[in-house]
Amino acid sequence: MVHGEDPKLSHAGGVGYTGPEGVSMEFIPEDESIGSRLTDGTLDAAIVYEPALLFNDEPTTVDRSPVTLPPSVATWMFPDRVAETSRRFDEVGFTPANHCIVVRRALIDRHPWLALNLFEAFRESKRRYEESLVAGLTLHTSMGYATFIRDGEIVADLYPYGVRQNRAMLEKLVAESHRQGLSRGSVPLERIFAPATLEL
Repeated sequence: MVHGEDPKLSHAGGVGYTGPEGVSMEFIPEDESIGSRLTDGTLDAAIVYEPALLFNDEPTTVDRSPVTLPPSVATWMFPDRVAETSRRFDEVGFTPANHCIVVRRALIDRHPWLALNLFEAFRESKRRYEESLVAGLTLHTSMGYATFIRDGEIVADLYPYGVRQNRAMLEKLVAESHRQGLSRGSVPLERIFAPATLEL
């Protein structure tokens, strides 16, 4: 497993994660990047590649890759990404979560309303985003999400919020994390999420 970000800025570095037995972790040196490794052939593939834009001579993304990949390198795993995205969604019934909001348990214990208020704040933010979504179809078409929009209306929840709506995806995530050796056990969702949010 190769990481493009600075170890101090990485998720693994932040929590002291070393990976399961049999999986090595390498951080690319500062004078190299995911882009340079892909271009010179020392890296076969990348899950995500974001060429950094320079701002005040500093890259704007943590992978430090100010390299535009040549056509011989920049090929997609799935030639028709829209069709593959739709096929996978139809197969499993959910889009994998990208992020999760984390709050210290001590704060939730002291202020039980905090989780609910955060949930409502993010839901309102999402509502405002969706108001402008249809006007920006170009990005979502390229990502394969346009299948959720019909006649200018959103017909499916692109980014469902809450444990209840995401239970199938979350349980799959927990099970796969354990199966792949990324966690010590299969943790029930009730131990992960604030009690007040389990039915949201």
